[in-house]
Amino acid sequence: MRFFAFILSLLVLNIPTSMGLELFGVEFTGVEVHGGLGYAFNSVENSAPDPILAIAGLSLPLIFPNSLSFRPEFNFYTNHYAFQDGRAVPIESMFDSVLLLAVGFFPWLGQEWELTEVLSAGYEATLGFVFRFPIFFYGTGAAYALDVTSWYLGGRFLYPSAAGFFTWKFSELFRFTTRLALLLPLFNLWTEAALYDQMQFNLLIGIRWDF
Repeated sequence: MRFFAFILSLLVLNIPTSMGLELFGVEFTGVEVHGGLGYAFNSVENSAPDPILAIAGLSLPLIFPNSLSFRPEFNFYTNHYAFQDGRAVPIESMFDSVLLLAVGFFPWLGQEWELTEVLSAGYEATLGFVFRFPIFFYGTGAAYALDVTSWYLGGRFLYPSAAGFFTWKFSELFRFTTRLALLLPLFNLWTEAALYDQMQFNLLIGIRWDF
């Protein structure tokens, strides 16, 4: 028994603090979890003010040669909606509404450069997808939940997006990340809504665990 305990202790002590994974020149740098706030523009009069969204998410950063990066990201947040004049509109939670869960998928492509031994910066761009699903009803919200969901699923989920970011490696295993992203509602090009309606800024702060 002592022999096996000795072997186990040797294995633990010899595990490297950073186990970078690389395959065909692609570096799997780690897993990132993040949270933050989103600001969504609302052009509909007599509805809620521009929504402030609490966002949580995660991503898997991959680094290619020449500092190119690919970072599939998932974001999650909720907001209350009503249905009026043939469209979904944000509404305060105190009124009858349907609560939608937004699930965003952003396959970011960009570049990341090391500025110093602990600081790096970069930019990203992508065509993002944000799908919304009803998860709870308030008052008469159940009566128009299908209308609200169908309105969004009818092509109103495409968001060309751009972002800039910084990372700070504060330990051998972890990095602090901060990102500012702009989401543009592409679907407004073929609808009657104002071009800025549902445009969104996201400020996200996260922790990346380096393999």
